[in-house]
Amino acid sequence: MAPGTSAPARYDGFDRMPIAGSWRAGRAGKTATDTDPYTGETLTEIPLANAEDLDEAYGTAREAQRDWAARLPSERAIDEFTTDHWVSVQHTKRKFAF
Repeated sequence: MAPGTSAPARYDGFDRMPIAGSWRAGRAGKTATDTDPYTGETLTEIPLANAEDLDEAYGTAREAQRDWAARLPSERAIDEFTTDHWVSVQHTKRKFAF
């Protein structure tokens, strides 16, 4: 590691994923381990989804797409602008958080 740099902090928030409109852990009963390639240290363990989780996520996404397609282009544009702005604000907050 270069002088003056530090190892990345352990990742948080990977214990849940968006499935069918809510954030929850996958139900496969297995985890994937993400390791630091330099040290071999475990950064996080991610609970994996099973087939039912995927079916639920797909079904919810299919319904959401139908709703989205039924909206007027101007409504979709407003939603996209608002989302882009929110993401920009979140990025700025993280960038300057101490």
